[in-house]
Amino acid sequence: MKQFHSTLLREKFLIKEAGDSVSSDSDQVAPPVAAQGTAQVTAQVTAMSNRMVLPFRDSHGRVIEEFVVRAKTMHSCVKLAREIVSEFMHNGGLTPRIEKMPWSRLWGRVMTQAEKKSDPDHWCVIYKDGRPIFEDKSHHPFLDVIEKVSFKHQCDYDESIVLAEKAFLDAGKKVTITHDGKIAAILDVNEERAKCGIIIRSPIKTTTCNIRVQQKHKDEGYVLPAFALCAQFLEGIHLSFSIGHHETIIANADKAQRQNSERAVSKAKERILSIQRRIGDIEDLTEVNYRPEKPSFKSIIRDTMDFKG
Repeated sequence: MKQFHSTLLREKFLIKEAGDSVSSDSDQVAPPVAAQGTAQVTAQVTAMSNRMVLPFRDSHGRVIEEFVVRAKTMHSCVKLAREIVSEFMHNGGLTPRIEKMPWSRLWGRVMTQAEKKSDPDHWCVIYKDGRPIFEDKSHHPFLDVIEKVSFKHQCDYDESIVLAEKAFLDAGKKVTITHDGKIAAILDVNEERAKCGIIIRSPIKTTTCNIRVQQKHKDEGYVLPAFALCAQFLEGIHLSFSIGHHETIIANADKAQRQNSERAVSKAKERILSIQRRIGDIEDLTEVNYRPEKPSFKSIIRDTMDFKG
């Protein structure tokens, strides 16, 4: 893969419907909040997601197809993106075979049955040309509206929020949309290396770790390992926050209240050990450099426990 660039975005949408409904025969979009049978309605819903756009280019650098991946967690979003990138790298363009693509199998590599059991609220959705082509479990329908509007108008993503409000108005609903988006990671690939920048937002500070991955062995690439490394660190960071939170509960609660947290800490620590082994395997197969330093799960746990807010 000669050129690739993508950003992992953590998103929170607040969709608020208020005031009189507007008469309209348009059925362009479905209302985000069900009306309660009165003229005056004030309601709001929240939609949260992690989002990655995957633009695939030809040998001349032109984008030939583009997919959007959304998922509940950051690491599952990156892992699913990695599977799609792998499919493109090994078998070429996906669009001509989009109906025959083994989407469920790709997602199954990300979410094993054991992982689905531990996270029963998991979900994912893949979009092509503004419409969902694969999903597992329910995602918020508002996300479909945003992707539809963004593709239809080929606009800046932030601008699509304003256009979505207009689409709801055309459909007879006065809606205001508040969007809080934060970059969680950036992946950039060229012919020599892959770079991953991860933003670590602990309770007491925000830091950035830049990871550079290059080929070490002739038979081993660097693009897919970079995706895998990014996903492993994102999951480890998430688990570290969770461990720090539960360790604080254990330190301050009575025995009865500690049991759930003790189980959560035990499971998370076991998973982190597996993640550390996977990171070590990737470091053995590729040339990996960290700037300013390799993220420390122990430090994140400690920072979380030290936070007094």
